[in-house]
Amino acid sequence: MNMPVAHGVTRGEFVGIFSRYGKVSHAVILATIDNASRRRGFIVMSTHSEARLALASLSRTEIKCVFFSVTRHPC
Repeated sequence: MNMPVAHGVTRGEFVGIFSRYGKVSHAVILATIDNASRRRGFIVMSTHSEARLALASLSRTEIKCVFFSVTRHPC
């Protein structure tokens, strides 16, 4: 899954948000070198059912003044 991530959200916070819905297998936040542009977060849950639950629960959720618009990779 990938989504926009607000400035100031740490990787630990990002993982914590998704850990409520299952085991996080991998998480990364990507940003430009100057960190001034948008940031994107990518997360992999351990099962498809956990990913679907997180997707349904978090899509359109506001975190630190940025709305998560969670999308699922087609695989």
